[in-house]
Amino acid sequence: MKKLLVLALLVMFPLTNTFGQNSLTTIFDSNNGLSGPDAGFFFDIENVSIQSIAILSWEINCGDADDDGPSVTDISVYTRQGTSQGFEDTPIGWTLVGTQANVMCAGDNLQTPLSVGGFTINPGQTTGIAMVVASDLSTWLYTNGTGDNQIYNNGELELRTGSSYEFAFTPGGSVNEPRVWNGTVFYQFANPAQVPTLSEWGLISTAAILGIVGFMVMRRRKLAT
Repeated sequence: MKKLLVLALLVMFPLTNTFGQNSLTTIFDSNNGLSGPDAGFFFDIENVSIQSIAILSWEINCGDADDDGPSVTDISVYTRQGTSQGFEDTPIGWTLVGTQANVMCAGDNLQTPLSVGGFTINPGQTTGIAMVVASDLSTWLYTNGTGDNQIYNNGELELRTGSSYEFAFTPGGSVNEPRVWNGTVFYQFANPAQVPTLSEWGLISTAAILGIVGFMVMRRRKLAT
């Protein structure tokens, strides 16, 4: 009978999971950069949680090629299964997620929104990321890597940086590494539980009440014997 009461209460007050938007930020403290056209920055993201994670959007560090002030450019985002490192100079394995046109790069160490997202990383999976700036008037702004500034982990995502490459996916160039991507990744858990609607709450309440009434009837019968 106690199990019946517990079940009724769980039905009446279900455990809901209303995950909102989360984020993971590296740094915005650039001391280096690389200008387009087709300049690429490469880094890895691993899902270290137990749920699938949907990547929503980003904030990046980019600016004008001459004085690191504002500039306008198209920026493309690519992904590949596994690490990005060692694959800067080849198109093999890379998939274009999308391109945002006319991105207004805010300038040195200022957050620039980048809305290209819409892909999922499963638990334990590492996904390589490449971001490519189109205009030769714009530049990636990033930080030289050291032993202690290349891994960022919030218990849900781990972001490992990274490298830059002058002409993304084109053989023959020199990879600049280690380099720390300056930015923020915004994400949410891919399949959050839904909060019940009003009509669903009505059914839940009815089921709970019937369960409690049944428990009380059975208890009275037991006391009467």
